[in-house]
Amino acid sequence: MNPTKTPDSPPVQDETARYEQLIDQLCRFMGGSMEYVNLWLNSPRDELDGRTPQSFIDEGKIEVVEYFAWAMETGQPW
Repeated sequence: MNPTKTPDSPPVQDETARYEQLIDQLCRFMGGSMEYVNLWLNSPRDELDGRTPQSFIDEGKIEVVEYFAWAMETGQPW
């Protein structure tokens, strides 16, 4: 078993915490609706070359979605 992939390992806990923080941020931005968050995560975005935000998360590239969410929330250009 790979110690960096067990649920109790620090890297997995950090990844989980980042994901939960991102979901909380998106939920606040979208008026508290998890339905909208799920729809947004799984909808292709022109800003992401037609990919879904969830596809980046699945690839371990959560930072792409974190930046995109920050840009949306603050009105910064993408």
